[in-house]
Amino acid sequence: MKLLKLLVLMFFTNSAVAASPLLTPSKASSELSHSLQLDNGLLVNIISDPRATSSAISVNIGAGQRHSPEKYQGLPHLLEHAVFMGSTAFPAPSDWDDFVKSAGGWSNASTRPDNTRYHLQIEHEYLYQSLVRLSDLLFKPLLTVDVVDIGVAEVNEEFLTGKTSEWQRILSVIRATTSTANSAKLFGTGNKASLNGSSQELRLAAQQFHSTYYVPNNMVLVIYTNQNYKQVAKLVSKTFGRLDRGNIPKLQRVDLHDTSQLSTLYKIDAKSANASVDIRFNIPTRFDKKNRSLARYVAELIGHETKGSILSYLKAEGLAHSVSTAFQGDSYNEVLDVYIQLTDEGKENYQEVINVVFAYINMLNTNPHPDYINAELQYLQAQAMNTQISRDAGDWVSDISDLMLFTQEDPIIFGYSQDSLSQSDIQEYLQYISPNNMQVFLTTNELEGETFITPYYETIYSQSIFSTLQTTTWMKASLSELAFPAPNIFISKTTEKQNLGIHKERTFSGEILGLESDALVTIALDERLTLIDKISLSIMLKAYLETSLGDNDYFAKLAGYRMNFKSDADFIKIVFSGEKSNLMTYLNSVLTEVLNPSISNESFLQAKKKVIFELESKAEDKAFKQAFFNMNLLKFGIMSSDSLISIVESMTLKQYKSLLNNLPDDLFILVPNKGTPPFKNLKKSTPKKTDEKAKITKVVGFPNAGNAAAYSLWLNDNPVFDLAVLSVLNEVIAAPFKAEMRMKRKLAYIADTHLSVDSGISLTFIIESSHHSSKELEIVVKDYLKGQLDSGTLFSDESIKLAKVNALRKLEDNLLREPTNYTLQVLQVGSSLSDYKNCLNQVIKGITKEDLLAILEQ
Repeated sequence: MKLLKLLVLMFFTNSAVAASPLLTPSKASSELSHSLQLDNGLLVNIISDPRATSSAISVNIGAGQRHSPEKYQGLPHLLEHAVFMGSTAFPAPSDWDDFVKSAGGWSNASTRPDNTRYHLQIEHEYLYQSLVRLSDLLFKPLLTVDVVDIGVAEVNEEFLTGKTSEWQRILSVIRATTSTANSAKLFGTGNKASLNGSSQELRLAAQQFHSTYYVPNNMVLVIYTNQNYKQVAKLVSKTFGRLDRGNIPKLQRVDLHDTSQLSTLYKIDAKSANASVDIRFNIPTRFDKKNRSLARYVAELIGHETKGSILSYLKAEGLAHSVSTAFQGDSYNEVLDVYIQLTDEGKENYQEVINVVFAYINMLNTNPHPDYINAELQYLQAQAMNTQISRDAGDWVSDISDLMLFTQEDPIIFGYSQDSLSQSDIQEYLQYISPNNMQVFLTTNELEGETFITPYYETIYSQSIFSTLQTTTWMKASLSELAFPAPNIFISKTTEKQNLGIHKERTFSGEILGLESDALVTIALDERLTLIDKISLSIMLKAYLETSLGDNDYFAKLAGYRMNFKSDADFIKIVFSGEKSNLMTYLNSVLTEVLNPSISNESFLQAKKKVIFELESKAEDKAFKQAFFNMNLLKFGIMSSDSLISIVESMTLKQYKSLLNNLPDDLFILVPNKGTPPFKNLKKSTPKKTDEKAKITKVVGFPNAGNAAAYSLWLNDNPVFDLAVLSVLNEVIAAPFKAEMRMKRKLAYIADTHLSVDSGISLTFIIESSHHSSKELEIVVKDYLKGQLDSGTLFSDESIKLAKVNALRKLEDNLLREPTNYTLQVLQVGSSLSDYKNCLNQVIKGITKEDLLAILEQ
């Protein structure tokens, strides 16, 4: 076969929190963080970072779903929605959203089991005004009858949208099988039925809940900004310090389950074709450093995927597709969930699957633990603590506020702690991972004995107790094939650059991109291939990439090495990221395997099986995600994931090799200070003249996905102008679209837009409703866009001016945090990232109302 044409860009990026290029958790904790407590009891953490280019705020309240009144389950969630819809000083329902948009930011909130958090990200100059408005929003919400009605409608729509989710159905059984004395049994999400009262009754209940729990001494506040700590502390005191303390009723900790609910099997009537088993163990909460370290250690061992693991044994026996571990719970109760996706054979032999799990636990209990296992975890946690933060500042501070609410430790670095562990520590902890301390939830179509039905979700399930003989057998289970993972080959201090051993290498400079991290591999696709051939080749290559190293794939991921795979009609782009000492080792190992001409039929069939399983699993996604995925397939002329499955199923090894043979055969590696690459396939892109009318190369319609629709405006003419005009259009229309669908029409809880730079530049409108079909939603979106075109009310000079400012801010932030997404566009425009930014700036400034309307006209 011909060798692939590869362009490898080597750089080491400074991923950042909202454009702060040098921030790490360690630095934030040791150098930038300042804590204080106001006289009214409010705990505050201010992270003052001179390099930050956006400010962020998170307020976390120590009351959530568990605190729902029995009569009005979901009331805290209702309140979370309602407070955004007007306060004493800012009474209009849209005042908050309008302000956040004008401040160049975003905001969000979530109601969790034992807390409710509000967070936002804005430009620095709006920090004080944000504190003023947030304080008024949280402490003086209007909570009118109309607001309560809208809140109930939104909560109910959120419930209905997720009601068919298999995981939500399983969770409803988990709640139903919780101790009646434990508040975790409450239906915290809520819906119209659980909030069954008059509007006035609900209003009074919400006001009572608000006055009880929304008090300063039941809150924490985290701020990230470039402003001076002392100045910010004065602003906090001025806006939050004048509020009165409250008397907060405390929930008592109660065991999650009665003894009769343990060692129990719950069979759940499945709606999904993919069977699964959840084996859940009650464990101590992880707000203690030692417990957190032990939990991480045990979960990593149970979930490891290499030789000797639970997964490797189950796969070899044809019993499972995957094994994963997760922690679920809160500051009162927590469980370790071992989640196993079963094959049909595994579903029939679920007791053998459970036996394998306990055989592994017994192996951990009876064998000395190698020192390197926890040493590797300590190394990785220390590395993570000193790794630049890549998340949005708003999301980052909200996670800090979670920990700050429930632990006395430093909340910035607490999550990274990994204590030294003795053999006795581990053995003591493993006592919780016992057949006598578990519940098992099996999705199946074969229920046994008496059946029960959960409230609201109407999930049918049966219950049975495992026999003493069965649990005793599991406690003695043993399998010689099970073992500890080997040492991780990707945890070392190797710094030697390694070349790709499969191609002749030409080295060029990645310096023109202004980037310093990660590796970007770009594979050019032959223009003679059909779109269907291109996507078929892309998804098969992705499957090979993800499994190419065998056991070492798991070790690479554990060590923080990742691949981000994207493809369009012209290129396959793979971003290799991770700690730079072994990054080239990782890249070299993967590509050597994937591009090996000697592909066995067995490995080809395994790759096909992986692709088909993943595509079939998308049927379990929420409808709006399915619609969005199908919309992207339409760009390649494929109508749905089912159509793509048929294409993959019919592909032969000979056809796959033929597709590989159609690829060009040059390899380019770009490293700093080595010259400039010859991008023969790329055309220089110049700013679009403002008198030229935008052209929609293709409009993708509405893929059918149950009660959801996705509508995409896809431009593929001039990459700079296309990105600029759709970015500005998105800023003009996104917030009004969401407000119209969610609040005004009460049509859908999920209504959003998505701007993408893959496969051309596209702006997609996504909507999902519990009570409208995808065809009805298609008409709604078309009518909305046509209405905006006809009226032009959104396109005032002022709104377009603001949209340009916000669009440019977001694009600059994205370029800093995710530069590899824009690599090809940068190279098309000029010789540097700076050129690209300047070009975008110039084009965005020239965008006119006519440019925006021209998009909608087509």
